[in-house]
Amino acid sequence: MFRIFLFDKRKTRLDSFFLILLFLFFAVANSFVIIAGTKQYYNNSKKINENFNIRSCSSYLTQKINEYDYENGIKISQLYDPNGDKTTALALYSNDTTPSYITYIYVYKGFLRELVITENSIFSLDAGQKIATVKNFELVVHYNQLLTITYETSKNHTEILDFNLHSAKIDIK
Repeated sequence: MFRIFLFDKRKTRLDSFFLILLFLFFAVANSFVIIAGTKQYYNNSKKINENFNIRSCSSYLTQKINEYDYENGIKISQLYDPNGDKTTALALYSNDTTPSYITYIYVYKGFLRELVITENSIFSLDAGQKIATVKNFELVVHYNQLLTITYETSKNHTEILDFNLHSAKIDIK
């Protein structure tokens, strides 16, 4: 009678073995879920950053052009670096400060850059503040009041922005 209440050692070992197997199965399955979730999170964050780069660059350019849309406010210039480099830039002229400041927006070494200087200053193209990762930056003027800006993001996505300027007449310098 006393033996009835005692546990059978073989049954206990077998139960323990199945419990350990079940625990290992859940641990391995949980690891796969975590790894898959990490990969998905990485891909989503990469796409979000790329979309942010596109949107922030577009909204930055739109805001700057709208801000300087007055007579003699916007010009297209060729910038030359003392090192011999050159690039096409959007030149935005302030009309409310003395001395007069010029904001240049251009692409140099893979980045859209902004450089604010006084007129006739000597500068390096590398001095501009980096705004976004951009390549193949093109400025085209149609009919003196329609400005088209085309650029490519780091993922070879081409963005085309058209601006109908209300007051500014673009001079090509």
